[in-house]
Formats: sequence, structure tokens, C-alpha cells
Amino acid sequence: MSGIMMTLFAKSASSSPTPGSIYFPTTSSRITLSPGITLSSTYQSPFTVEGWFYSGDTPGTDSGPVLLSTDTASSTPAYAKALTINVVSTTQIVVDSNGATATTFNLAQTLVAASWYYLAVSRDSSGFMQLWLGKQGDASAAASTSGRFNCNADTSGWALTGLSNCIGAFVPAGRYSATDYISGIRVTNTNLYITTNATIAMPTQTFGYVPGILFLQSPTDLSDLTGDQTLTSVGSAAYSATGPSIDIQTYVEPTTVSFTSTGTTSWTAPAGVYTVEYLVVGGAGGAGNGYDNAGGGGGGAGMVRTGNVAVAPGTSYTVTVGGGGAGGADTRTNNPGSPGSNSVFSSITSLGGGQGLGSRTGGAVGAAQIGSSTAPTGGAGTGGGTGGLGGGGASGAGGSNSGATGGTGGAGTASSITGSSVTYGVGGAGGGAGAPTTDGANGTTNRGNGGQGGKSNSADSAKGGDGGSGIVVVKYGPYTWYEAFGTTLAISTTQYVGATKIYAYSSTFDVPSYQNAVIQVNDVEIVNTGNRGHTMVVLSPSGATISTNWYDTYDAVTGPANLTALANALNGVASGNRVVLVVYDASAFNAACRSALTIGYGDTNSNTWTASRVSQIFVGVKS
Repeated sequence: MSGIMMTLFAKSASSSPTPGSIYFPTTSSRITLSPGITLSSTYQSPFTVEGWFYSGDTPGTDSGPVLLSTDTASSTPAYAKALTINVVSTTQIVVDSNGATATTFNLAQTLVAASWYYLAVSRDSSGFMQLWLGKQGDASAAASTSGRFNCNADTSGWALTGLSNCIGAFVPAGRYSATDYISGIRVTNTNLYITTNATIAMPTQTFGYVPGILFLQSPTDLSDLTGDQTLTSVGSAAYSATGPSIDIQTYVEPTTVSFTSTGTTSWTAPAGVYTVEYLVVGGAGGAGNGYDNAGGGGGGAGMVRTGNVAVAPGTSYTVTVGGGGAGGADTRTNNPGSPGSNSVFSSITSLGGGQGLGSRTGGAVGAAQIGSSTAPTGGAGTGGGTGGLGGGGASGAGGSNSGATGGTGGAGTASSITGSSVTYGVGGAGGGAGAPTTDGANGTTNRGNGGQGGKSNSADSAKGGDGGSGIVVVKYGPYTWYEAFGTTLAISTTQYVGATKIYAYSSTFDVPSYQNAVIQVNDVEIVNTGNRGHTMVVLSPSGATISTNWYDTYDAVTGPANLTALANALNGVASGNRVVLVVYDASAFNAACRSALTIGYGDTNSNTWTASRVSQIFVGVKS
């Protein structure tokens, strides 16, 4: 999650599950999307479709499930060449452009009934398409054994210009049975996965917002979280309250705050926010001037730092956006630029970039950033008839000149914190020598890019470009709680709460080769227990262990009293402290314990159970 904590929860796949999957009770059941999704304009336009499906009978026996399709026959122009993804057998899935062309992907594993599977189909910008599939509980999803499909073989058929507007049955030949379910579909116009990868990671949570998103099925109702599509039930398709459920989680879309004006201000962490992701870019150095048939050196880029840092709700943090340095003056003498200014967020400082030197100073190319200790430096000028040397960048040194041509600026660092990939901290290019005399270009504002060296003809001079200003970006979402359950499958999770990394593992006696319950905090094991029932750990906001207690909630005699003690312990946790619950072997969880999680931690699950082989993980922050 890149350090961004979102509200999330997981639901059980037990015999009495909570809602979380779309149910198709008849062979014509489907969910239609309006206005529908057009995936691509050419056979090389990238896309990704991914989601979960469950088939209660032998997969493929009813020509389903269908993850995405069209509600109208392929003969209708608007719906021709619409993408369809159809499970046709226990070993094959067909990806079809609604009758125009199709390919069959052979699966790396054989599908079995009454199981959840994750499916992803992605095409890259070269026209290669791959499919991956994994069963719930697998460590990864495996690529098709038939390899990538080359859409260049049918450039017309694989230009997916038609409207995909249906989850469920083909129309008019409806093919769904009452045992098929779908959950968590995401569609983007980007290839989220490299098509040459033999495996991709299995999702550990339902899908969130990503660049290029076109459709994101809500985990709690029949709606599109992007707001672009209206979902309509046909043939009684609906969310099932009694069908099987995959992990379902509730999202709070991360908030991104960008500080772009130079100078110092402050930011106060909102309630419930304990960790933020940051981008801090220093102001870049100004470039050196050019004079007398020589180019000035490029300015050094501003330092680029990214990562995550702990914050405390209600606390104010200093934010400084560094300005870019001025370029060297337009006179016939060596005039270096000025260094850029530092940018700051909380304890994170990104240093300003170094100054570029005048055209006849002599020296070296600009050096790249070194960690958090040394900012990129500016380039030098090398004398008459030659271009200036490039300024250093966040990820690379500046380039050497080539005769009268100035050297290139050093490479920057890309970040997608604002929702799209942007490169920051590019070094300024060296100025050229000769006619026409040209002032150096300024570095891009709020990118921390170095100024360009001035370019001068004989008996003339040119100003060096100013360095670009820096930027500070803070991204956050409130962390509240995580909960998961299991019966015959082990469950585990890694959660980041503030600066604390929490790993938890839980399993029951019904899990093959079941193991002790485990809790790790910042990679240090603090619980490894074979004690039946619940173990509860309370952590401080800094991650220090406050208490560890065991409650045998399964025992026929002592279980009721232990459940009361557990509920009281949950209620008694101090505000802001963290709670981690794990189960070993078997447990019970009553209304008093559920109420404690609802009132004290905001948990919206409702599951309770009497003494049985049910595992549980809960991670939360006491309100």
C-alpha cells in the first residue's frame, strides 16, 4: 500500500458468509454497465481487466463465468469488437473480441468446483496479451502455459473499439448458472502487469484506485466506485447474502495535498491519520552564463526524497517549498548561477541543487544525488568554442559536452504520488557555443529541474536559466481497522499502522499442516503460540508492546467467562493504542466482543460464532 493506510476489512468464506459477491440465479442473469467501456482504439492499446470468480459446479460446464462481455449481439456495430473473458473449461479461458477474433489461454492449474480464483488479463503497448490465474490461498497467480498472445496477428479484430457493458451472461444466449459468483472487478486502460512475467502477486485486498482506471466494482453494492458507470441488475442478478464471499474491503480514497508555492507554511495531520506518504523535492540550482563563444554549465537538480513517515493526528508539521536558484547574469565574465533552496516536510529535508558555473570556469560534469546527504551539483563551462557540461540529476550525473553542443542534464526520479507518473529532479543541460546567442531555459517549476546554461556567440553573452522550484506532496488516508476470518485456509496479513509494521498469522485445526498463531511487530516476533483461542496484543502508537494476553474462548466451561474478559480488555484499551488479535486452533466470538470492535474501533463486520474451528485476525486503532 505504499504506506497509505486505507480503511479495510475482510469477510469470511465460511458456510454462513457475509455479503460480498454478485449472484446470478438464472441463465440470463447479468449486470449491465451504462454507458459501457471502450477499452482501446488500436490493437496495441494497453488495458488490464482483473477480478475474482467462483463456480459452484465444475468450471466451464455452463460456459461461464463471464468476467466481462457485451449485452448486445456482435452484429450490432456499437458492440462489435467488445472484450469478452469467458471460462470455457477447467483448463482454458477464452479472451474474445465479441466474435471478431478470439484466443484460448491454457491454464497452469486445473480449476475445481466451489473455489475462488483470481484472474487478470493485460495487454501492453506492443500488442502482447497475457492471462494469469491463481486460486485463493496461492502465493501468486501463474501466467498461461500457452504464452503471450500477439494481437499484431489480427490488427483489426483486436482493436477493441466496441462497448463492453455486461458482467455475467452473454446475450441473447444467456449462459449463467445459479452456482456462479463474481467479486471485485477492476478495468484500466493501462497494462498494470508486465506481460512477460511468469507470475504476478495475488491480491491481498480488493482493488483500489490506480492511474487509468475505467471501472471499479464496489465491494458493498452494485455500483462503480469511479462514478463512470451505472450498474443495472437483469434477471435477478444481485449481491448475495448467502453465497460465498471473497475478501471484501471498504476503501477511503487517499487524499493528496500538494504544496507548490515557495516559502514556509504548515500542515496538520487529520484525525485518524498516523502515516503519510511523501514526496519532497528541493529547489534546483541556476545555470551558469555563457559568454564569448562558450556555453554555461547546467544547474544541479533539487534533491528528491520519497517514502513514508509517521505523524500524529492533530499535530502541525512544517512545510517548506524551496525556490530555484537564479541563473548567472548576462555579462561577459564568468557568472555562476545560485544554488537552489531546501524543501522540508516534518523531519524530511531535500537539499537544494548546486549552481552551474560560467562558460569559461573549467571543471567537471554535475554529480548525481547521493542518498539524503548530498544534492546534485551543477556542471561547469569548458572554455571557448565548447558547450557547457550538464548538471547532475536525482538519479544520474550530467553529461559531457560534444564540441559546441552542451552536455545533457542528469536523469531524474519518477513518482506517481499525484496519480500519474512525473519525473522530478532532472539536471539542467549545458549551454551551447556559437550563434545564435540564447539565454538558458529555466528549469520546470515544481519539478526541481536545473536551469540550462546560457549559449553565447563570440563577443557576446547570455544569461543562465533559473532553477525550477521544488515541491512537497503529502498523501494519506485514515487507518482504522482490518479483520479477516478463516476455516479451512490459513489467513495472514501485513498491516502498516503509523510507522509500525504488523504481521499476523492465524489458522485452525482444519487447515492442513496448521501452525502456531504468530504476531510480528517491525519484523520482531512477539507472539508464537499454540494456545487455543484468542491472543490479544496491545501496542503503543510507537509500536512498543504494552500487554499480551491469552483467552481460551473455545473451552466449554471457561469460554463464556473468557469471552467477557476479552470484551472488557478490548473496551479498556486507551485511545490511540493499537490492538492485534489472532486465533489458534478454534475459538468463539460473541455479541459483546463484536460490540467492542464496533464501538471502539469502527469495525463494520457483524460476524459472531459459537465454539468452532474459526480463525480470526483483527488489527485496529482504538478511537
